[in-house]
Amino acid sequence: SELEKMIFNLSATLENIGNTTINTIQALQQEVAQVSQITVQNCLALDYLLAVQGGICT
Repeated sequence: SELEKMIFNLSATLENIGNTTINTIQALQQEVAQVSQITVQNCLALDYLLAVQGGICT
């Protein structure tokens, strides 16, 4: 029936939205991890540069 088709299409659409949301969140998590790693590397580099000049970054 027409109602069954509409329910099936709605279900498929919701599944696609869910999958897209999962993929987007995973991509954002990867970016956050990369930014965190870069932040640590930058802090280590800054600590080194400041230590060479007699100070440290905390």
